[in-house]
Amino acid sequence: MIFLNPVFERIQSFARPNLTLYKMKTIIVFLLAVSVQLSAKSYSQNVTLKGEKLNIPQIFAAIERQTEYVFFYKDDVLKSTTPVTVNLNNVPVSDALATCLKGQPLSYSIVGHNIIILKSDSPNRNSSASATQQSSLLIKGIVTDEKGTPLTGVTIRIKGTPLGTSTDANGRFQLSVPANSSKILVFSYIGTETVEIPVSNEEPVTVHLKPKANFQQEVVVTAYGIKRQPKELGYAATTISGKELNQAENINATSGLIGKVSGLSIQTQDNNLDPSYKINLRGNRSITGNNSAIIVLDGAVVLPYILSNINPNDIESVNVLKGSAAASLYGASGSNGALVITTKKPVAGKTEINFKTSVQWESISKLPNLQYSYGGWGGESNYVDPVTGQTINVPFENQQFGPKYDGSTVEVGTPKRIFYNDGTYKDTVIKTTFSPKKGSRTDFFQTGITKQYDLSLGTATQNSSTYVAYQRTDRSDIVPGNKLSKNFFKLNGNTKYNILSVDYAVAYTNTNKDEIWNRGSLYSQILNSPAYIDLNWFKSGFFSSPDNYYNAWNDNPWWNLYNFRAKTTDNKLVGNVAAKLAITDNIEASYRLGYSYSALNFKNTGNGWKYSDYEQTNPYNIPGGTQASNRKVLLPTTSGGSTFESRITGDLLLAFKKQLSKNISSKLLVGHSIIKDKYNASAFGANTLAFNDFFNVSSYIGQQSAGESMAEQNQQAAFADLSFGINKYLFLHGSYRFDWTSILTASNRRFSYGSADAAFILSDALPELFNNDVLNFAKVRVAYSQTGQVNLSTISTYGAYLTTPSFNVASNYPFNNNVGYSKNLLAPNPHLKDERTTEIEGGIELSFLKNRINFTGTVFQQRTKNQTIPTQVSPSTGFSAMLVNGGETSNFGVESDIKLTLIDNRSTGLRWDVGANFTYINNKVINLPNNGADLSMTNDAYAVVGHAFPALKVTDFSRDPATGKVIVDGNGYPTRAAAYKLMGSIFQPYRLGLTTSVSYKNFGLTIVADYRGGGVLFNQIGQTLDWTGASEHSTYGDRQRFVFPNSVYDDGSGHYVDNKSRQIANVYQFWQTYSTMGTPYVTSNAFWKLREVVLSYTLPTSLFSGFKTIKGATVAVTGRNLFMWRPSENIWTDPEFNLGGAYNADGTTNTSQTPPTRFIGGSISVRF
Repeated sequence: MIFLNPVFERIQSFARPNLTLYKMKTIIVFLLAVSVQLSAKSYSQNVTLKGEKLNIPQIFAAIERQTEYVFFYKDDVLKSTTPVTVNLNNVPVSDALATCLKGQPLSYSIVGHNIIILKSDSPNRNSSASATQQSSLLIKGIVTDEKGTPLTGVTIRIKGTPLGTSTDANGRFQLSVPANSSKILVFSYIGTETVEIPVSNEEPVTVHLKPKANFQQEVVVTAYGIKRQPKELGYAATTISGKELNQAENINATSGLIGKVSGLSIQTQDNNLDPSYKINLRGNRSITGNNSAIIVLDGAVVLPYILSNINPNDIESVNVLKGSAAASLYGASGSNGALVITTKKPVAGKTEINFKTSVQWESISKLPNLQYSYGGWGGESNYVDPVTGQTINVPFENQQFGPKYDGSTVEVGTPKRIFYNDGTYKDTVIKTTFSPKKGSRTDFFQTGITKQYDLSLGTATQNSSTYVAYQRTDRSDIVPGNKLSKNFFKLNGNTKYNILSVDYAVAYTNTNKDEIWNRGSLYSQILNSPAYIDLNWFKSGFFSSPDNYYNAWNDNPWWNLYNFRAKTTDNKLVGNVAAKLAITDNIEASYRLGYSYSALNFKNTGNGWKYSDYEQTNPYNIPGGTQASNRKVLLPTTSGGSTFESRITGDLLLAFKKQLSKNISSKLLVGHSIIKDKYNASAFGANTLAFNDFFNVSSYIGQQSAGESMAEQNQQAAFADLSFGINKYLFLHGSYRFDWTSILTASNRRFSYGSADAAFILSDALPELFNNDVLNFAKVRVAYSQTGQVNLSTISTYGAYLTTPSFNVASNYPFNNNVGYSKNLLAPNPHLKDERTTEIEGGIELSFLKNRINFTGTVFQQRTKNQTIPTQVSPSTGFSAMLVNGGETSNFGVESDIKLTLIDNRSTGLRWDVGANFTYINNKVINLPNNGADLSMTNDAYAVVGHAFPALKVTDFSRDPATGKVIVDGNGYPTRAAAYKLMGSIFQPYRLGLTTSVSYKNFGLTIVADYRGGGVLFNQIGQTLDWTGASEHSTYGDRQRFVFPNSVYDDGSGHYVDNKSRQIANVYQFWQTYSTMGTPYVTSNAFWKLREVVLSYTLPTSLFSGFKTIKGATVAVTGRNLFMWRPSENIWTDPEFNLGGAYNADGTTNTSQTPPTRFIGGSISVRF
């Protein structure tokens, strides 16, 4: 029991009126209570009280023995109380107090673990207690969030009095409201809007609290877990909640960010079982190096691919630190910005179990524009009618320049011979109508299904918490037989011991994949099959074998699907433990140790096939031979290997804060950081094995192959971070960091850089200008930063072996028991230094109409010098190239975000919010070494001085210099120029994201769409389809001879004249020539996508009133990537997909990516 006699004696010594004295007593007691327990949370502890004529002090003592609550009161407060008789069994403390103090001249307030007892305003109990008891109201009720989830720890106070209580673990409360009070209950909770409810009777009250619209009240987790209010930040940062991230049931957390943050680009590389993504903030800075944002998980920098292996349901928030000023404290990698991920932790005083299950169906959303008019022919002269000159359908051909479909009966492939045991045989062939079959290509694919099951348990007290989660994902995609299973385990928690707190977290992901080996060949085989052929004829049975497939030169995609498999087991672990010591109220020390690893094992297997002696003879004399006659035998094969990568991080931080004066506060952070990375990879292979279905590499025929690589890097840093708050409206912040890296030579491995930013809150500095209903918040900010980055990881693992001489095992060695080595052709350069990025940004943040409109705008300029560029060297040196520091790039950008609340009608429960984010980035190469020569990368991507990076250069037609018209040869075919043509930027400088959410009572609807454009795309898939004649594009002119548009030819005198009569000599040969050009297949890379649509319904809590364990449930219907709109010129595929490649090369598509898909599904979640 704690008594406050000395305090009250000092208060009573003041000569003040009773009312003032009472208020002062109340304030001081309240402040003392808050000093003991700063957080106003409720703790759901029950008590049992039984006895006759118990004194009030006895009751208080019993409650203290059974709970963690402590009572505060003055001795004489209890003098006028009377004994009570109670019989309460396992009831909440709030209920016990309401019962025991009913009719007593007392009032109470619960703040955390503290119960403050005060005298009521009654002059004496004998004269008014009875009347007060009769006229007071006993109010009971429940408080939930806007979705109906009960909230623990909501503070409820009677307006104008210190009286109040807080909700228990089930969101319930009970409060006695005196007759002489305002009879207005005030409900307040962290992160929600305060609500006032008048009461006039004892009917139960249900209150739904909504999140605060003003984003300035939230907390942003910045570098090293530093929590700052948004108004203090001098740089751009955006927070995405876990709810926003996972509303459409994304199986990958990365995809949940698409279209929701300005400045953030997430590029989907492919459509595989486990898609890969590129994450980029504010465009490309480094030409040959890494431009990806770093991933920080619960305070520790982790390996970049960990983000794709986090259960999205376990993420509390993702803070996007967009520029190098925001993330410079993270060092070299911080120049690319950071995604700071915080996982879920349970609420103190609350135990909750959540179960969720979801299912999604995946189907093809778009195929290239294919033709369904012409059959098979690929230039075979013996399949031409000698009278009419018209082509005849070639039954074994995949090229489709044949006759028009006419519904006649035709053969599919050449007749196949069946041999019987007695030596006899017969020939058989598939016959069908010569007309396109519905679904001839799409029917090969299936409807993919993704099923997810989530279970989590969270529990917490004042001093500890534990969160455990498990997720199971089973997925089959649109390719039959492809399967993925993923198991995700998560454990985190914290424990507090007086001034010491310890946080820990560990997550493990196991992923198993079984898919076709060489997915790209499969897609090509399907697309290039004539439309009159149903591929399901070759799925099983006699015609499914390689001998009996209709096509003479292509494999049966079904046989490949069954016999060429790639199996992968991927294990990833990430964990960290952090200890924080509050040395004094103003000094804090912490250390965080992090560890992450990835262990990947893969094996590719392919069965063999011996073609029949009959098929090996090419019995139908097919020109060029067949698969059977050319191969004779297809031998079994295998390859595989493993990779292991680990990262250890250690961060030591010392934080100091001091109030320098009444109006100036300061915070200082000094720290030391280490990162240790290790990589080990091994690979094996045998091109030929002895047996089918026995894929042991030791069972090889010929020669095995094997390889191993190892790399290691160490980094450490020392840094300081200092900030000032002046008058609570001016915030100044700066940081400086020293880095050491093992990658560079000793003379260059240490480098340093810093950043500074300022934020000025106009609305706080000049309140008289903002005291209106139109503009109620305004902030301006500016930031400057410089960061260094060693950008060698795209050249070799961690950039190893690039500054000192190295050797490789020579080809064809070992030989005769001798080993051989060859010198690395990339010359070592011991003088390499870090690339240096300088960034300046400025921004403004505004709120209008009482925070119903929130706007953020940012302008930034980046310059990156000392680019790491390969340059040619003289062959006499024994090397072919060397990396040098040279070249410069710049990025200018504009980012803006706006959020509007169009409707917020609490009486009807209708709310409508809309949002938009816009990004424009002007990226340019300023200069390059080698006298500014274009730098060739991969997939036709280049760095070109004066142009955006990466730029696209492809083959082009030869053109008349005077008119630009295409030059044709004597056959009317376009000719090809020797030089490549610059087509524009692959990068999409314009990006727009749109979101809208509508809630009405228990219903919710959320829609997300995004646009990207301004660049170009090279559709190599179009070249393939035009070459085979499978494309609709190849039917130009109805397959008749024509004059190539806008063309000229040499009239024999060296002059070019307009071509008005020289027709192409042969349609087939024309498309074989035309498809070698690049320019006709370059299109805009713009698109609109409807990314997410979610319709949800939260079941009323009244449905579960009879269940003690179920707190609520929500059902939802979800859709992802439902529609895509592209410019009409792009008839090929999804411009978001691309091959990727070295040196940041993107912008090329081919048949390596299967077609884009859409997802439709639903989910059910239950809270216990």
